[in-house]
Amino acid sequence: MLLTVDEYGPADAPAALVLHGVGSSADFAARAFGPALGGDGYRVIVPDLRGHGRSTALADPAAHAVGEQLADVAALAALVGARVLAGVSLGAHLALAHAAAECAAAPAAVDLVLAALPGWLGPADEVASANAVWAEEIARVGVAASLARIAGDPAVPEWVARELATAWPRHDPASLAAALRAAATAEAPDAAALTCVACPVGVVGAGDDAAHPLAAATAYVAVLPRAALVTVPLAVLAGGAGRLGELALAAAGSVSAPR
Repeated sequence: MLLTVDEYGPADAPAALVLHGVGSSADFAARAFGPALGGDGYRVIVPDLRGHGRSTALADPAAHAVGEQLADVAALAALVGARVLAGVSLGAHLALAHAAAECAAAPAAVDLVLAALPGWLGPADEVASANAVWAEEIARVGVAASLARIAGDPAVPEWVARELATAWPRHDPASLAAALRAAATAEAPDAAALTCVACPVGVVGAGDDAAHPLAAATAYVAVLPRAALVTVPLAVLAGGAGRLGELALAAAGSVSAPR
């Protein structure tokens, strides 16, 4: 299996590994976190997660399992020496799960985590299961028809529909559907495991995002020893994905001693 990776910034700068969500893209993750982390002196490493974009297409949902994704993240983090992790949605889950695994072995293994719009904490719930509905629609009518339906849905913010219209055609349709099916039953990080993540964690939540409920972001901050939450309406992000990185980094910067 091939995993493709983009890299931004000086080769000798410390590495920050940035992870996109299911059905999203390395391009979105780079736009979300690249400006803030790059401005802070990091070399930003952004993969197309397995089965997405230019990485090898994987039509079996089992190939998109969290354990497989985390193995990819661990291998890439070790390869580039990343001590800073950032992610959106499923990417936030993966960033925090990897940080928990690293910190369990070596408490100072991770310096910073930025987690934007996590979807759930622990076992998959009704928020997770909504991914299966999207998967079945794509399998039934195709990506183009699904995007047309989303674009005409008044409940979907215009900028969200635009981002999906940019991201989804980048993926093999069968692989995209498989990734969404896997996400529908995916376990997010375990609350108990997160208690060893002693580095600052900046979390961004949206009060009006049913796909990434504010309650999930609040739950993460409640169990992480050094975390801060910034809450915004989704409309704030219409001004550019880079706001996610700015807000998450500012939240992390407000964290001081462990609670």
